[in-house]
Amino acid sequence: MEKGLTRRSFLQGVAAAGALAGVGAGGALFRERAMAEADSAAPQVEQLHSLCGMCKSGQCGTIVTVTDGVVTNVEGNPDYPRNFGALCNRGNSQMPHTYNPYRVKAPMKRTNPEKGLGIDPGWVEISWDEALDTVAQKFKEVRDNDPRELLFMTGFASRDYPFTAQFPAIFGDCQVLESNGPICSIHYTAQMMFGVFPCVGFDVSYCNLLINVGSHVGQNYGNASGECNEMNEARERGMRTVVIDPRCTVEASQGEWIPIRPGGDYAFLLAFDNVLFYEIEKYDEEFLKNRSNCSYLVGDDGWFLRDPETDKPMVWDLADGKAKVFDDSTIADAALTGSFEVDGKNATPSFVKVREAFKDFTPEWAEDKCTIPAATIRQLANDFVEAACIGQTIKIGDEIMPYRPVALMPNRGVMNHEQGAYGDMAARIACGLVGAMDVPGGLQSNSRGSNPPDKDGVVTQAKELSPKNTESFHYPPVHFDLHEYIPHRHSMSATAFYNVAHPEELGFEIRAKAFFCVGGNPVMAGGDCETIAEGIAAVPFTVTVGYHYDEVAQLSDILLPDNAHLENLVINNWNATNFYTNYLGSAWLRRGFRDPIQKTYNTMHAGDITMEIFSRMGMLDEMNEYLNGSCIVTKAPLADKYKLDPGTLYTYEDVLDRALKSADGDDHGLDYYRNNGGYYFAKVYTPDEMYNYHWHPETRYQLYFHTQQENGKRLMDNFRQHPEAYVWGWDMDMYEKFYQPTLWWWEPEIDKAPKEFDLRAFFYKIPTTFWRFGGQDQLPWARTWAQQFVPDYNTIQLNRITAEEKGLQEGDWIVVESQEAKIEGKLHITELCHPDSVAIAGALGRLVDTIGNDTINDVCFNKLLTGLKPRMHDPLHGGVEDTVPVKVYKA
Repeated sequence: MEKGLTRRSFLQGVAAAGALAGVGAGGALFRERAMAEADSAAPQVEQLHSLCGMCKSGQCGTIVTVTDGVVTNVEGNPDYPRNFGALCNRGNSQMPHTYNPYRVKAPMKRTNPEKGLGIDPGWVEISWDEALDTVAQKFKEVRDNDPRELLFMTGFASRDYPFTAQFPAIFGDCQVLESNGPICSIHYTAQMMFGVFPCVGFDVSYCNLLINVGSHVGQNYGNASGECNEMNEARERGMRTVVIDPRCTVEASQGEWIPIRPGGDYAFLLAFDNVLFYEIEKYDEEFLKNRSNCSYLVGDDGWFLRDPETDKPMVWDLADGKAKVFDDSTIADAALTGSFEVDGKNATPSFVKVREAFKDFTPEWAEDKCTIPAATIRQLANDFVEAACIGQTIKIGDEIMPYRPVALMPNRGVMNHEQGAYGDMAARIACGLVGAMDVPGGLQSNSRGSNPPDKDGVVTQAKELSPKNTESFHYPPVHFDLHEYIPHRHSMSATAFYNVAHPEELGFEIRAKAFFCVGGNPVMAGGDCETIAEGIAAVPFTVTVGYHYDEVAQLSDILLPDNAHLENLVINNWNATNFYTNYLGSAWLRRGFRDPIQKTYNTMHAGDITMEIFSRMGMLDEMNEYLNGSCIVTKAPLADKYKLDPGTLYTYEDVLDRALKSADGDDHGLDYYRNNGGYYFAKVYTPDEMYNYHWHPETRYQLYFHTQQENGKRLMDNFRQHPEAYVWGWDMDMYEKFYQPTLWWWEPEIDKAPKEFDLRAFFYKIPTTFWRFGGQDQLPWARTWAQQFVPDYNTIQLNRITAEEKGLQEGDWIVVESQEAKIEGKLHITELCHPDSVAIAGALGRLVDTIGNDTINDVCFNKLLTGLKPRMHDPLHGGVEDTVPVKVYKA
């Protein structure tokens, strides 16, 4: 606190701000508590074990000091086995989050039937009974008529209340959307090639060469959860880091930076692989023959040759000179090249097809597209193969494993493009050629034992890549996010809400009647903000579990006030870092705990809200029965003695306590966490168990993407049966081509922009603000600090060369204009971004002034992401193309 500011004056100031906001009786309660504190003879001080909630991970342990019911300090827990007392600046700035004057402080009801951003909803405070009864009645009407008329959406904030994610399973066949992911689609190849969700990382313990392409491992946003320390330790032991990015990131500044034109990643990766295939030609043949599908025989039609009796893929055994099923124990030497005849059919190993796909993508071809010199691409590819230690092994615990200490790591910067999934696949193929998959030193799945083989011997696909997604085709469509047509999409908020507002365009027969949003803000988290807002406004009844009066709240009919994160009881499971880096050389399934502080206003935990809604819908017994079979956090059945009785409404805390005791033992309920440091090691792995090679060394990895081919065939067969069905904006013959098993090149939309749009705008994460969920992006202390000490905060950045060419100077107020929209802001000139780029830091800028006038004028990159019909998404994973062709001029 600043000098001369007492705790009492601080509380009085907060109370006054709450009164000015005029949003409920909760403010009076807080003022009474604050004034009562002044008369206290001896302050009552307690310390609570807690979890930081200021990023999506929510995994850093903290100690919260509460004095007379008011939070007076938040610091890292030095004994917590994740962050060991460290906190990033978001974590250190979280205390005012509880006392934010713009919070929703009591249940509210809309009185103005007109909806839109900037339109006063005419809020009236109501009781919890009225609010919950209203919601339950409306939801019951929708469910009784057609549950698909309800849209249910969560965001990253829902990790504070995981029970809400089980809402659809209990409610029925509602439409499930997500506000997290459209600008961070990193999931597709992780699910297809590694069988995990959401992403793949690398083994920091043994990696010697890390090439990050549009990626980082935590240092760019000051992550305190171990990643930063791990990277520093890896560098100290000699790990080389190369960052290929339009911007010189924190990690690039500590290693090597290779600037790349925004959107040029796929071209670079194709050329990188071209060098591996056609110039170096040094592979991990044991991996390719026995731990990939590269030895599987492919016919002239591009499909695997299968044994007529077992339907298994076949390989050619050079030793015996004949074809055998892939898992035949007599195979001595599987072929990777050559041409063979099997039962009258021509066949080649799929490795031949994979290699041929890269033939034309030379470094010279890529140089013009990505601006990385051809010689640099060649040198980096050679360094990669040299560092891979092909053929070497290492002893981990008592087990001898392949040792491949290299990783080519793409992430959001590669994947959130029209060509994103293909860029990701190209990077994984490079790692596969040297065998650096799920073994010491290389790429690592973020879950142990997650790579069991499927019927064809390759890693079983996870979640969204499940074949059942291509079997759920409907015409007319029933999923507003076009689940039928883009089945592997993670989140397509703009598409979903466009269809809600214009259902007739694609022939929707159902109409959205209600929208339930919990812990997310699709308006600001996705692309095409105005389209999403229009769609939400078109829904007759919208209810939001909301923390503050954000864009979604302004479009809602009922607001159910959420607790601040420090007020929420939380158990958080975690078994790896965000980027899976074998933290501390071992991994545990760990449960972290947040002991909630006393509520400040008339709010409620979202778990209790959800239970209340089901109870008032007359679904109490259905909910209890479901929870008995798959309970909160653990997803395990409740033990008989802890099962929920029919007809009884339990609290979220009680159900959570029963779940923990059922999973971990009678003595490991919530009290265990309160009395034992706020965490529990539910499972410990031995060093060798850290690697999926230990669990399933027989499993193969796809480099020839046959499951993608199979999924596409199912999808396109459905389209052919319904020729009137189409995905607007796409030529359907081209759309079909994306589901082929090898890579190819097409000219993306960003390359077709008129010449006047000569720059490419992109955004990046910064330590002060990098998520949009549940209000955690509203941190006044972090904002004040950033305004004073972070030169790129709330600016539009140009390289010095570019600024000089356009006659612009530091501090100029400039316009960034795309073909669809424009934004304005203060220019910051830097040497740290590519000359062809416009760099914008952080998730800033708002569309409403109801959470502070200062934020509505901030630079908002997402305003440039307009007109995002499916043609501007990756056709495989649905991620938004987030590089925008723009022109820049002085305002």
